[in-house]
Amino acid sequence: MTDSHSVPRDAGHDPRDASDAIRMFVSFDVDQYSDLLCWVVDEDGKNAYRTHGVFAGTLHFDRASPLGFLVRGWGGDDLLSFQVVSATLITIPAAPTLPPSPLDGVAVSTFTMTGFPASDAPKKKGDRYFADVAGPTTVRVVDVDGGWHLRMVLTVQFTKASPSNPADQVTHTRTFYFDPESQVGNGTR
Repeated sequence: MTDSHSVPRDAGHDPRDASDAIRMFVSFDVDQYSDLLCWVVDEDGKNAYRTHGVFAGTLHFDRASPLGFLVRGWGGDDLLSFQVVSATLITIPAAPTLPPSPLDGVAVSTFTMTGFPASDAPKKKGDRYFADVAGPTTVRVVDVDGGWHLRMVLTVQFTKASPSNPADQVTHTRTFYFDPESQVGNGTR
């Protein structure tokens, strides 16, 4: 389990503005060394990652809540754009009596979203540039109490200006991920 669960909220889009859905907000920098996503899941203006109580160390979702997705890509002044190729949620139930996924209507342990729009031109924030892309769909959390291991794997294609000739473009593909534990409702198994 990673502990990379913080995302700066001071630049551009606030995930609460997009809809009344819980927002899974993930962030990466195309120049970062690691493959870990920074992330936060925002529910009613609060981080759904619990730091104390019986749900400490997990993402806690209310039963039957809508869940939306927002991706923020960061880079240097050579970042021209990025495209989310796919975002896959991989879920493993914590008990054999639970459905394979905490997402309603998903009868398997993987759920892949494609069809993300391309990012707008990046905006400057300090010495870095960023662009946001909203997920193509909103899903609903199951109306079942329980726990699941959750992993998100994000494949991104990004375009940068060539270091040797800024008029030329270079395209790269990277994969990032995060893997918290999640609980729905009272978390009973």
